[in-house]
Amino acid sequence: MIEAAARSLRADCIALALPSPLPGCLLVLARGQDLPEPPELVPVPAGNCFCDAVLQTGQELQAHHGAGSVWRDGRCGLMVAEELTSFLGVPVHSAGGDRVMASLSANSRMSRIWSRGDRELLRGIAREIGSRDLLEHVVANRQRTGSTVG
Repeated sequence: MIEAAARSLRADCIALALPSPLPGCLLVLARGQDLPEPPELVPVPAGNCFCDAVLQTGQELQAHHGAGSVWRDGRCGLMVAEELTSFLGVPVHSAGGDRVMASLSANSRMSRIWSRGDRELLRGIAREIGSRDLLEHVVANRQRTGSTVG
């Protein structure tokens, strides 16, 4: 599903960012044609990154590196390492819609404006992930560690 979305969106990377039990970190699972196999959850500093902004606010975010963002740079270490410049992120809500469980993002090396269709496709994938209760353990873990995310 993720690889098909990356192709449809013409994205170089699709990433799922989850709250982490590690303080100040997110766990990111990134998929893309040029990314290493097998996929793994990579801890990245939460700080002022775009994925964390989506997690914190529960709002969709479209941003571009160097576009005068309110975040210093907004790109996490993964985005910098992979030279990704354009970001479209949407929240993944719990099945009941009452909690933000994760952030799902499409990223591109090419600076671009994401279309309405791109946004709708990414929202649809986020709804599918949330509807399957695949991330329920994350909420329980996040509550035990006292994270302020969500």
